[in-house]
Amino acid sequence: MADSGIRHIDVGAELTKTEWENEESHELIHGTSFPASPAERQLFYRDDEHKWHICDGTDWVWLGGGGGGGGMEVHGNEYHDPDFEQEGVAIPKSLLTTRGDIIYRGASVAERLAKGTPGAPLVMNANDPQWNSPPLVSLKAKTYYIDAVNGDDGNGGESSDDAFKTWAKAETMIPVFIMHDYEVITLGDLPEGILLEGRTTISGGSLSIKGDKETTPYYAVNKIDVLSCFGDIRIQYFRTTTDRTFVGYSMLPRLDGIRFIHHDAPATSRAFDLEACIMGLRDCDVGTDKAQDGIFATNCRLVSHDNSGNATRYGLYANNSAVIAKRNGQPTGTTTNEYTAYGGVIR
Repeated sequence: MADSGIRHIDVGAELTKTEWENEESHELIHGTSFPASPAERQLFYRDDEHKWHICDGTDWVWLGGGGGGGGMEVHGNEYHDPDFEQEGVAIPKSLLTTRGDIIYRGASVAERLAKGTPGAPLVMNANDPQWNSPPLVSLKAKTYYIDAVNGDDGNGGESSDDAFKTWAKAETMIPVFIMHDYEVITLGDLPEGILLEGRTTISGGSLSIKGDKETTPYYAVNKIDVLSCFGDIRIQYFRTTTDRTFVGYSMLPRLDGIRFIHHDAPATSRAFDLEACIMGLRDCDVGTDKAQDGIFATNCRLVSHDNSGNATRYGLYANNSAVIAKRNGQPTGTTTNEYTAYGGVIR
């Protein structure tokens, strides 16, 4: 039996069943040097190398080698891939701490990529893999909260007591394709702008971004920018304090209850600057003599519904084939209430 790699103790002329099943009756052949006269197919474990070997009739061959590796071997309480070990990179199983973890080979050691946000795609950069932000597609309805005073971007963001601190953090949680109902609610003024870019609602999904107070004065944000967004997306109940509201290359239902109160607006400013979009603007205020033009639209299809305020030049400005359809009250202008250029229409 020694030729097989198993050595039995001498139990006499006969080996009983009890003696055979007793672990102390036999052991695997091992040591720090190979046996002098091995037989073909004999196994031997090298204690100093922590490796199994087999005799091929001439030489001792490491079982994990195979001309390039691929086997797994035990080193104490850790499992090492021989291919990694040969390059000096060992992967301890203790790195795998969460379902969904990914272990990858870093520059010199094995590294752990923690579990990403559900729905986030895994992308390969020039060096190491990482989870892409924002998630690609929604998996279920979500509501996130922002509290610039008491929030923390390390929070989960899904309750008012666990709110994020910034819009910048909340924006990373909004999927590119929204198939469910998403809400982002601010619990006070935000000392930053709201930038929403590249979001689309599909299959009945919706996105609402709004202040928690639906009566004036609304919560303040620096400015609002919406770029390349499509579908059931609504932004409601804010006042912009340092710059205009811009919507470009988008198709939205409407913006509701936006107030322009920029006290230091330049002489050429616009309260609402709309370019290449199809949307509605409802219950919005261009301020009183704060902007040169109240609502400026170029290459747009806009429904202006119950808007107010006075601009220092034009209340409504339809430029470059834009169509502004009026419904109920409209902002006025000191120079003239309505102005069209390059095929623009106001009706």
